[in-house]
Amino acid sequence: MKKRFAGLTVALALCLGLILPASAMTIVYPSGPAEETSAPPAGPVAAPTNDRLTVDGVLQNPTVYKIGGSNYFKIRDLAAVLNGTGKQFSVGYDGATNSVTATTGQGYTKQAGDLAGPPAVGNKSAVLSNDAIYVDGARIQAEVYKIDGSNYFKLRDLGTALGFSVDWSAAQGMIVSTTGTAAPETPTETETPAATLANGKPVTEENVLAIMAEVEREYPDGTPWDETGMNPNKVSKPIYNLIERVYRSSSLKGCGGFASMLSDRIFGYDAPCRKLDDNSKVRPGDLIVEIFNGKASHVMVAAGTMYPGTTIVDIADGNSNDMVCWPSNWNDIALNQTHVVYTRYPE
Repeated sequence: MKKRFAGLTVALALCLGLILPASAMTIVYPSGPAEETSAPPAGPVAAPTNDRLTVDGVLQNPTVYKIGGSNYFKIRDLAAVLNGTGKQFSVGYDGATNSVTATTGQGYTKQAGDLAGPPAVGNKSAVLSNDAIYVDGARIQAEVYKIDGSNYFKLRDLGTALGFSVDWSAAQGMIVSTTGTAAPETPTETETPAATLANGKPVTEENVLAIMAEVEREYPDGTPWDETGMNPNKVSKPIYNLIERVYRSSSLKGCGGFASMLSDRIFGYDAPCRKLDDNSKVRPGDLIVEIFNGKASHVMVAAGTMYPGTTIVDIADGNSNDMVCWPSNWNDIALNQTHVVYTRYPE
């Protein structure tokens, strides 16, 4: 997937004296702390939450972090609150294989540190865990983050694997029932666009550009990124559904991997995508998918709005000549009928 040079049209226009308005010439990232004093973020922000959890009608007191709009729990906290119910399970850890094990039907003995309540400190940095999880000997797929050395699991993933149902309401918070089974495809609160970005700040174009500037410092222009370079974050479900299922493409390592990483860093892992009905509404952070023969041939992230009077928009992308490319390197594209724009901004 080759880099486009639509930016040359702007350069030629300058040479001919066809000056575009100053506001259209440069996307300026908001200034932030000096690079040498501000380390790149280690991963998604894990924010303490006081969201309520009831299990079979009884209020519980687990340690919960919110990442990308979803609540994440320690599996031992869930084992403690489900002990003695029909959905009880034991928990173990295999250090040789870095595996968490759960065995259904077995009791669990509460450990020191279980059900410690809301975290007493502020935001933490979460990193994707490499630990596997096995339930009754079978490996399951789950989104797992490591926070302060402990694994935190999405509640619905555990519900699906262990057979308890999960619901949510604005009035009651998280609701677990051991008399029902999980329904992972049921709409949940995480399928509603979050009111904040992944870093907890309001969803504004300025704040989106600020996050993009942080990622640019971490992956500067020219950083190698090709089809062999895996996405440093696991590809999120909305991005997978968009690229792999909708367009039957395998662009989840190169350009798709970079676009999903950047989009998740901006909006959060679970923020859904919706198709724009008008490409001229493109905004910073939106996903731009180029279609060829019905498949996604390249995936980019918008780094601004359209230049006035044109269809040109600045972009950031990976696997552009096998590297990361940002708008500072005249990286832009003229949107046309081959492009589809998806947004993760709230409606």
